[in-house]
Amino acid sequence: MQSGTLRDPPLIELLLSLAAQRANGRLECGDGRRKWTFWFEGGRLSATKSNLKSEALESLEAKHPDVGPDELARMQGVIRVHGALRAIDGEWSFTPNDAPPARKPVDLLAACWSALGDAVPDDLARARLAGLDGRFPRLKAGGGVSIDELPFPAELRAALLDLDGQRTLADVLDFIPTPPEVARRGVYLGLLAGVISVDEQGASTPKVIVETASPRAAEAKPAAPPAEADPELDRLRAEQRRVNGAANHFERLGVAWDADPAEQRKAYMRLAQHLHPDRWTLKPPEQAEIANAVFAKVSEAWEIIGDEAARAEYTDRVIHGKKTEDELAMEKVQEIMSAENDFKLGLGELNNGRILQAHEAFKAARDRLPEEMEFAAFYGYTLFKLNYGKDDMLANEGEQLIRVSIENGTKLSNGWALMGMLNHDKGELEVAKRALLTSLKLQPTNPIAQRELKRLQRRLEKDKESAPAAGIGGFFSKLFGKK
Repeated sequence: MQSGTLRDPPLIELLLSLAAQRANGRLECGDGRRKWTFWFEGGRLSATKSNLKSEALESLEAKHPDVGPDELARMQGVIRVHGALRAIDGEWSFTPNDAPPARKPVDLLAACWSALGDAVPDDLARARLAGLDGRFPRLKAGGGVSIDELPFPAELRAALLDLDGQRTLADVLDFIPTPPEVARRGVYLGLLAGVISVDEQGASTPKVIVETASPRAAEAKPAAPPAEADPELDRLRAEQRRVNGAANHFERLGVAWDADPAEQRKAYMRLAQHLHPDRWTLKPPEQAEIANAVFAKVSEAWEIIGDEAARAEYTDRVIHGKKTEDELAMEKVQEIMSAENDFKLGLGELNNGRILQAHEAFKAARDRLPEEMEFAAFYGYTLFKLNYGKDDMLANEGEQLIRVSIENGTKLSNGWALMGMLNHDKGELEVAKRALLTSLKLQPTNPIAQRELKRLQRRLEKDKESAPAAGIGGFFSKLFGKK
């Protein structure tokens, strides 16, 4: 068993190292209170587990009743990966060859990619790449992960496919046609997954040697015979440039994406017959090396194009831009997590009395997830609070949002707490008390309801003390609305 801390290496590097090494086993990590377990089989993340109630299926079902069971299971795995990646202090241990109790696969690469810039701050990628600006990144074949598995935008993938060790990392990052932080994340993830390597020096390139001998010396020596042309090597280099520059697997094979499958097979067979390693065993080493590299890329393309189901999925995704179920689920997870971050920000602002800032954060959360009743309730309260006594229409709209959230939400304790706060603001003290008690009945530990009930009781006691001066009859008349 191996073990270490979550600071060195960071967990994202540990997870992707296990993927790149095609590891089998169980990774356990945590920061004392919170614990996560990840099972790997052949480098794939095949199951997850955590002790957090918020990551349990029951909690996720309650929050997202419209999400199907399969998507919910994928969402749970991604949320667990993101949750673990947020843990900074803690420990990890890895037990080899420990199989999961049940398999619920998670796309680890997509989860890690979506975590960069969120659960994993950009400062980490920036720090890890610091000092490598003068190194020469190149695409690396034969690792546990293929670049086609990385969930990169098309322009980022195309730029990384061109990495040949000829340009420095600084030049590469400047060249990639994406925002700088996206380019940096892509190179960082590629390095972690073993798809990119970084050389100390640039790959060798043909150099022109300028002779500086005097004319007389040049006359005295016979001219060196010109280098013998190698047409086969030139053809191989041209084929390598074509294959490396292909935008997709169909272009690698030199065939249209909508060509008949028989034509696609013929295109592959022509290339395979010409490039197969057995044909180049007795050829010059430089020719054999290029042929083998091109053959590997052509074979990689045919593994997808030659399989009917894989070809259809690849065509939808790469040619038509259709997103996979995993990508759609990942987008949903990202929206949920971004909305929850906005909501937490709003809670902090509300607790500090910054109503306008809280309102803006709650609005952002509600805009992302309009079906989330709790977000709508808090947005409604701040809408009411900002407009009460100024704009009756908007204040009423805010109140109605809370009422609708209570009616449609599942045991929405916070909705009743907010209604109690709203009634308190309007001076409807007994109504406010009933709402707050309802909130506490649903959730006895609700901190908002507990705090507001104490505040309300202080006001009721104060009003009670001042009641005789105003007259008992007047007090009860006011309470019950009698005139």
